[in-house]
Amino acid sequence: MKMKTFLKCASVCAFASFLVACGNASSSDKVEIEYFSQKPEMQATLQEMIEDFEKENPTI
Repeated sequence: MKMKTFLKCASVCAFASFLVACGNASSSDKVEIEYFSQKPEMQATLQEMIEDFEKENPTI
């Protein structure tokens, strides 16, 4: 009996968490992405990719 109650409670909590995670909070703030690379020889290529990405996505 206790197991059924526990499973029901866990199911309700999981469903509530799912609903909270699906919220649609719009934000006008800029988003910042940090990238880490251990290969210095990739720096020029990565910088070019970043510049292209920033042109296409000005709010990120």
